[in-house]
Amino acid sequence: MINVKVIDNAKFSTAMLGCFLRLPLTQHNLGYATLLCKLANNQSAAFPSIEIQERKLSELYDFKFNAQPMTFGSSLLIGFTGEFIEPRLVNDPAYRIDEVVETFAKIVLQPSFDQEHLELAKRQLADECQEMMNDPEFMGSEKFFEIWYQKHPEYSLSLIKALQHAQQADTASIARFWANAQTFPALLLGSSQSKVTLQRAIVDQLGGLDIATPFLDQNLNVPIDLDLSADETVEAGASQAYLFYGLGSDEPLSLKEQLIASLLSEYLTGDPSSQLFRRVREVMSASYSINSNSFGQNNLLLIQAGVDRDKWQECDDVIMTVLDELQNGQIDHDAFLAAKHNLVRTYTALEDRQASAIGQLLREALIPDFAEFDRLSRLKRLTMNDLEKLAQKLTLRERFRLL
Repeated sequence: MINVKVIDNAKFSTAMLGCFLRLPLTQHNLGYATLLCKLANNQSAAFPSIEIQERKLSELYDFKFNAQPMTFGSSLLIGFTGEFIEPRLVNDPAYRIDEVVETFAKIVLQPSFDQEHLELAKRQLADECQEMMNDPEFMGSEKFFEIWYQKHPEYSLSLIKALQHAQQADTASIARFWANAQTFPALLLGSSQSKVTLQRAIVDQLGGLDIATPFLDQNLNVPIDLDLSADETVEAGASQAYLFYGLGSDEPLSLKEQLIASLLSEYLTGDPSSQLFRRVREVMSASYSINSNSFGQNNLLLIQAGVDRDKWQECDDVIMTVLDELQNGQIDHDAFLAAKHNLVRTYTALEDRQASAIGQLLREALIPDFAEFDRLSRLKRLTMNDLEKLAQKLTLRERFRLL
């Protein structure tokens, strides 16, 4: 039982369990995984309608089931999670962990590929896709990633292209996908006051999956395009301009460097006192938005801004000035301390969330050396020199504007 871990739940009135399958990330796999998760969230062969499945979950004291695809670098995870009230806290002898896990397993292992159910799920995804396509910021993001991953389109995270694969699915092809998915490494996780009982039930119900092949992915980092140097503008006639800046290094980032990248993101756009937020506000008399995200295994720090169309050049000048300052080692001491304090507070708060404990176990199982990496302790020891070194290691590889 290499890939099974259940921990004691000492804080919360609810328990959790999770089942994760690790597949290679491709547009086809992402599309079919998204469709599979939509089917599971709707109904299953054991509970063959939305109403029946909802009623069964409600009978288990509002058991919360969720299925969703997740991407970690070059890996695609099909994740199924459940949250339920600890049976020890309920005066109901009929309410047992065994029944909760059995219900969870039926939904996970017995998806319904009935034509009517499949068409419903495809219509739901089509509606979601159309809503995203009507959002110019989302479409700008799609184009940014298309350019960033032009040499490796399988990693472009294009939901539109993935959902096009999903729309081509039929009952036979989605059934084949699910049968194949079950041959890939599986991870079973849980957190409960009845740790032994939950682990036994999880293994009994889901142990037929491949929990013996190591879940750890030694090739999680996405290939780096060292030749990428893009500066593109697309005229879309939107009322706002959307600006995207992609920074990356010449080699994969270590876990420490990924943590510093998260701190850099907080330093740039974490709150109204952060560098870009404050500096852009000084030149913008109209509304704007600005944020950034660090994608560790993708070797990408992405900065996004949405501004009035006639102000985009001024905003671009500010962002480029701040990035140049970082490259030259000009880091604001007070802003650095504020960013570090905010990130420490965020990570500390995550320790008081049930789902975060499962997320931590998932990362420990998937990412090499993550189990030994004390993120909070390492964060507290980071210095301005660490931030400066990482900033100098990053190169602006893509500027993209949707106007």
